[in-house]
Amino acid sequence: MSESVVQHPYRGHTITIRVVDTADAQWAWSYSIDGIGYKDYGVRPNTSYDEMLNAAIDEGKRRIDAFEDRLQSGASD
Repeated sequence: MSESVVQHPYRGHTITIRVVDTADAQWAWSYSIDGIGYKDYGVRPNTSYDEMLNAAIDEGKRRIDAFEDRLQSGASD
């Protein structure tokens, strides 16, 4: 099994995606934003690496956008 880490900057934040190549020919992957709170997304077939990576980046961007939009609107918890 091998592991890779991809970092993607977005709106002043860093999306970090961890990808593990499993023994059963799949990718196990998760992501965090600014090193906080990994979100695990399970496994996908090895043939879908680029698709999986783009989905992880898109999910991280959505979370950042929601957070930044809340800050700009002055919303509180």
